[in-house]
Order: sequence, then structure tokens, then C-alpha cells
Amino acid sequence: MVWNESQWIEFKEKYPWIVSADGKLGCNICSSITCLGASKKDRLRISNEWSNGLIEASGKDRTSQLSNLRIKIKKHYESERHQLADKINKERKEKSIQVSMQKSIVDHEQTTIKVFRTAYYIAMKNRPFSDHDDLIKLQEINGVNLGGNNPEYVFLDLCELQSQDAEQIEKQLLNTLKSNGVVTRLREKYPKLFTWHCFNHRLELSVSDTIKDVRGIDHFKCFIDKLYSLYNQSPKHSRALESCCQDLKLQFNKIGRVLSTRWVSSSLRTVRAVWKSFAALHSHFKNSCDDQSNDKNTIAVFIGLKKRLESPEFILGLGIMYDVLQELSMLSNELQSRTITLPKAEQSIKRTIRIIESFKQEPGEYTQIALNAKSKLLFNEIELVPNKKIVAINQNQFIQSIVDRMTTRLCSRSEDENYQLLSDISALDLNNIKIGSSGSIRYGELELRRICRRFDVDEVQAVQGLRAFIENNELIPDNFKPILNTIASLPCSTAECERGFSLMNNIITNLRASLLISNVSSLMFIKSNGPPIEVFNPEMYVRSWLEDHRSADDNQSRLKRNNLTKSESRQHLWDIFQ
Repeated sequence: MVWNESQWIEFKEKYPWIVSADGKLGCNICSSITCLGASKKDRLRISNEWSNGLIEASGKDRTSQLSNLRIKIKKHYESERHQLADKINKERKEKSIQVSMQKSIVDHEQTTIKVFRTAYYIAMKNRPFSDHDDLIKLQEINGVNLGGNNPEYVFLDLCELQSQDAEQIEKQLLNTLKSNGVVTRLREKYPKLFTWHCFNHRLELSVSDTIKDVRGIDHFKCFIDKLYSLYNQSPKHSRALESCCQDLKLQFNKIGRVLSTRWVSSSLRTVRAVWKSFAALHSHFKNSCDDQSNDKNTIAVFIGLKKRLESPEFILGLGIMYDVLQELSMLSNELQSRTITLPKAEQSIKRTIRIIESFKQEPGEYTQIALNAKSKLLFNEIELVPNKKIVAINQNQFIQSIVDRMTTRLCSRSEDENYQLLSDISALDLNNIKIGSSGSIRYGELELRRICRRFDVDEVQAVQGLRAFIENNELIPDNFKPILNTIASLPCSTAECERGFSLMNNIITNLRASLLISNVSSLMFIKSNGPPIEVFNPEMYVRSWLEDHRSADDNQSRLKRNNLTKSESRQHLWDIFQ
């Protein structure tokens, strides 16, 4: 070594990467870097002499040797390979690659999570998949980073089965019904099958039976249907009625059908709309009668409608229908609840029957208003004119018919095992147990044993649980809960199925592309059972998605369409809005 100690310290302070061994110099940075990796350029390698400590001074005398070492050190320090090695060494100490990878993974997850939430929103709101592009674009305009690419879409078609027209379906249905019925054939395969006619449909049937029994309801129904066809088939008349509502400062309510195949609540909405829009309807009928632009037939129609509308007989029928349909609608909605059980349904039905029957002695709210209007011949500041040609609804006959038909359709008992099961279930209602067990510790055991045998529940444990509950009805024993849960799981109506059909109709629309049954099923599952958007956590799904090397930041995916070039001719118009 040509350096003395002071010179070595001086150079070491200036070039801390210098190392010395056996009188030769080396570079500890280059020796720690075996390869320049992705940072290297063409024909650029780590110097073997410097990395292996083989640098020696050359020259005849000490002065020339010192000068030669200074030149070699300076050249190496300024060389590109040493600079790259030094950069790699610093990045290694800072673990920048690892941090960068972690940051990249987090960025991928966050951007993909936002895309997943957008896709989940589309499923929850029953929107077409084509909205995804527009929602992504809107959020990016608002400054949300959703990655550089959109996911690719694959549109699928439904598989159409052969011979699925209405004629073939009807033929197969009739053949099935002729073969002892659907229920009989199902029970041959599943002997313990529990079949139950939907309470809501039975309620509709009882209303339908009443229409046939009571004279006057048909005339009322025909009048409401006439209003429905008048305002739904003619936009002109609909706009005129809406204008009358605005003039009278009334809310415009759409008039539908009444006592049709739809739920009772639909009929209630129609009756409520006629009741609240009475003044607007009368104003429109009166204006249409005086409108010279209408032909004679149209004027005659409006004159007939006006005479019927302003008759006290119609007002009284409207009030009676309003009160009864309001009670039936509340019962129908209660029977459609997801939490309703057979015992609760039976209690609600019997309570509604008692309420409707009480209308014979004490008129309902709207019936009383109609009776007052009939006595004064004035309703909503409109004079009423009696019309003997109109067949009025007999209030007591109508109410008694509803009560009788509901009792027959909904509360009758027969020898059928299903009705026996309903009686057993009613006896095991917790409130009935508390009341009936006061006389006997063995209350309800016979009914409980029949239910346990029907549903294959442990009979011994259930009986022990019932006895324990009778002794202390403040706490439900664990061995009594299985049979109670079984009873609670029995459906009262097909409302859940109807909701599924309604949801399916919302999903399969003209706005969407064709979907496979599996796609429709997945969308229905998300909409029916998925958490709200603000609660949905997509991280688990995003990780499984990213494991397949797919992310919203993938630059190799299909790029988003750029529609700006298509509208460059409108740029001068857009500048006005800037």
C-alpha cells in the first residue's frame, strides 16, 4: 500500500466505500451487488476488479503510483456502473421494492374494491350491466380512482326450451290435473308433505265470492273499471284530470282497477284515489260535458259518469268499500309479512272478521262520513242528487257476506289432516299454553305428539320441554325450542314466492342483456339477501379476484372507450359552458 495512515483516513472519509486487503483496493458497494438487475443497460456489468478488491497502483515511483490510484478511484466513483450499484444498495436498505410491492397490492385492492362496490350497487338496484361504464366514468370525473380499465363483459342468452308456448303449457297442466291432481302426485312421492292453500289467495277468493253474492257491487266495480279505462287509455283525459287536481290543490292519484285478480291493497289504493280525487273527478266530468270539442257520444258518457258520481248511493257504497277494504288490506299485508306464523295468522284473521262484523252496529269512519253526506246531500262542497236507477250496496248484506265467506275460506275446520295440524299448532301457541295450562300440567301433550310425529322431531324431549314451560312460562326450555322453530318455519302464504317473481321481472327487463338462469339466480340472491351497499365489504371477494391476476389497474385489459373523438365537432359548443 502506497498510502500512509493519514492518507488512508483522508480517502476513507471522502470515499467511504473503499476497502483495502493485502495492499489492494476494492469497493464494498460493488462487492455487495452481484447483478444490476432491471436497472442495467446494454453491456454494463459490475467491475470484477473493484468488486473482488484487485485494484493496484501502477507507476515507477510513489508519486506516480499515488496519482494513478487517485485517477482510478475518481473514474470508478464517477462510473455509471458504480452509481447504479450505489442506488441499488440504498434501495435495498430502504426495502423500497418490498414497500413498492405492498403499496401496489394495496392500490390494486383499493381500486378493485371500488369497482366491486359499483358492481354490487348495480345488482342491488336492478340496473342493467351497461350502466357500469357510466358509473365508473362519473366517479372518475368526481375524482375517485377506479383504475385504468373496465372489466370485460360477456353477455349470455337464455336457453329457450322446446314446446313452451301457452298451448303446450296448458295441455301439460290439464294432463297433470287429470291424474289425481298435483298435490296427490307429490304426496305419493313425499308422504309427509305439508300442503297449504295460501291465506292471501283464500282472502282474495272470499272477496270474489262476496262480489257474486251482493247485488250492487258489480255496478260499483263496473263504474270504477270505466274510470280506469277512461284515464289509462286516454292521455288527454288523464292530463285534464291532473289539471283539475292542480286547480283544486289536490294530489293527483292514479286510478286503477278494483276487486280484480290483484291483491286487496291494490283495490284499496283505487278506492282511496276516487275518494280523495272526488272533487277533481266531478270538475273534470262537468267541464267535459260542456266541452264543445267532444262528440255527442263522449259527452253522453261524461254526463252518465257525472250523474253516478254525484249520487248519494255511490258515495255510501264508496265509504263502505273504503272501510272494509282498509281492514282487508291491513290483513293482507300482515299475512304477507316474513315474520308471520300460522298461529299469528289465524289470530289476525279472526280479529279482522270481528272488526268487519262490528261495522253493522257501528259504521266505520268513511261510512259515517258518507252517511252524513247522504243526509245533507252534500259531499266535498258538491251537491248530491239521488238517483233511483243506481243499485246501491246493501251495507249489512255486504258486511255479512264478507264475514261468512272469510269464515268459510279461512277459518273452517274439516277432517283433513292439514286442518287437524292447524288446530294442533294453534293449541301450542305460547299464549294459549299459558291460558290452557292453568287446569292441567299435561295441557297440549296430545297435540304436541301429533306434530312431533308429523315433522320427525324428538317427541320425548319436546314433551319434557312443554312441561317445563308450563311450570315456568317465563323462559322457553332448550328442548322445547326445536318444535317451536319448526312451527314458525311453516309458510302462511306464497308472498315470498310472489316477491321473487316480482324481483325477477325487475331483473329481466329490456334494459338488460340476455341472462342465463344462473345469472338471474345470483342477482336475485344478492338483491334478496345481500347487505346494504354501505355495509357490504368486498375485500374477501377482491382478494380471490386478484389471485387470478385480475385487477382494475391491469394495463393489459381492454381499454375504456374514448368517446370524445366522436364529438370533436361540438367542442366549440362545449366551450360556451366553460
